Amino acid sequence: MTSDGLTVRFASLIVAAALSSGSGATWGLDPSEQPAREGSPSAPQMALGGLNGAAEAEGNTSTEVAFYRWIDQADTGTRIKLRLLWSKTTNSRTIHVDVGDERVLLTGVVRTWREKEVAHRTASRMAGVVGVDNRLDVDPDASRVDQGDPLPDKSDPGVFDSWITTRITASLSFDRTIDHALIRVASRSGIATLKGQVPTSIQKREAGLIAADTAGVERVENELVVAPRM
Repeated sequence: MTSDGLTVRFASLIVAAALSSGSGATWGLDPSEQPAREGSPSAPQMALGGLNGAAEAEGNTSTEVAFYRWIDQADTGTRIKLRLLWSKTTNSRTIHVDVGDERVLLTGVVRTWREKEVAHRTASRMAGVVGVDNRLDVDPDASRVDQGDPLPDKSDPGVFDSWITTRITASLSFDRTIDHALIRVASRSGIATLKGQVPTSIQKREAGLIAADTAGVERVENELVVAPRM
């Protein structure tokens, strides 16, 4: 596949993910064109800084650069919904997210207590969130709902690897407890590799857990070095 074909394919997959996030997000090359989320016009628009570095990394396609910049400007509700969408554990279609005054309300139905716990943890660790009201109901008999974010075929290795790398990179940036700008992410055939230095073993472990919970990841090579700040 040509680089142009790869870029078009990757763009279509990103658009599908954004549209299926269920948070009112729209995706475009210009983040300024993204409208405010319905029902939460005051949702914080917090720049995530480190993603600008990811966007400017050598080798990124123009579509990947635009994706990182869009994520960098996304509001809190959109970031939560995207992480729930990309997680192996949660189903973003059955979890409703409302954000107001830096507090998050989670409603809907999940099939396991683990899913409820992960949804709560995802929301509570987002930058700009000071509290989470988790009203998710747990019903093991609830119907399964298709998330609508299919992984690209592994026959297109460049697209598949980019799909995973961008999702892990963005997911790490969403977590305010992790120094995501210090972490480099790479993916090859479902194997995600984390490199760089982080100040604590907890950050290393949490980064590895986020990567492992990302859809499409089969194994994580956590090569992060713990280097405490002096």
